[in-house]
Amino acid sequence: MDFSVIIPNFNGAKFLSDCLRSLLAAAKYCPGTNLEIILSDNASTDSSLSVFKKYSHNFIVHQTNLGFGEAVNRAALKATKPYLLVANNDLKLDLHWFEKITKAINLYPKAACYYGLVLNKTGDLVESEGFKYFSSGRCENINNGKKFKNFKLKIKNCSPIWGAPASLIVYKKSVFNKLGGFDSRFFAYIEDVDLSFRLHYQGFVTMYIPQAISYHLGGATSNKMGNLRAYMTLRNWLFFLKKNYSSKQIMLNLPTIFLERLKNLKYFFVSTPAKLWLSQIRTLWIDLLNFDHLYDHRH
Repeated sequence: MDFSVIIPNFNGAKFLSDCLRSLLAAAKYCPGTNLEIILSDNASTDSSLSVFKKYSHNFIVHQTNLGFGEAVNRAALKATKPYLLVANNDLKLDLHWFEKITKAINLYPKAACYYGLVLNKTGDLVESEGFKYFSSGRCENINNGKKFKNFKLKIKNCSPIWGAPASLIVYKKSVFNKLGGFDSRFFAYIEDVDLSFRLHYQGFVTMYIPQAISYHLGGATSNKMGNLRAYMTLRNWLFFLKKNYSSKQIMLNLPTIFLERLKNLKYFFVSTPAKLWLSQIRTLWIDLLNFDHLYDHRH
């Protein structure tokens, strides 16, 4: 099976070697696996490129930080393989990952996406079995935080799910291109929920493969960037609803939508220095008013 591996990166030098070694080891363990590894670098100032060049010289360097989604989109334009494997730079694959994913692709060739079981870095907790979506504009990682030692005996067969995070996921390239990839206006966070939403409601299937296990540090990039996660979570859920919901859908779900946005707002205030509240809320308001004209987009 042929995969174009896309790793969006911003100052992830300390994680890249582990990620790349695990990719290559898992591919070697699954005969017939061919990888085209592409680093899409968002103007890193660390030694990311030097590290990556030890493994591949197939990279794109952007002059500014384009965000997660657009970094993936631009690498996808360069990709030549039929399957796109999007991987966070702080993630490691189990040795059997490609073996299990390839088996699932052969068993379910009509699916558009394939997602495995993602554990935390130490492998003792479940991070995600995919997305569970609520009409209130809330998305949960299935079984997040459950102890894996109690959970692993219950590992089940492959099954369809609503959607999945883009921490480590395989997209059929033809479908990814048909939908226009990620919406770059989200910049970071919720862009994978948005793509899952579009895939699901256009009838494309995402398969969950619990035997394909990986390990995720999580937050390796955003933890260095102040309140980025809190601000983008608030901003992008509002973007998501503005983009994907009709006025009727918003009115039907208004009480729960309102409560969920209050949770996002509370997270923002708790995570943001008080001196930045006014300026960032003002920026958020301007972005919402101009959402349809933000950046170049294909959606």
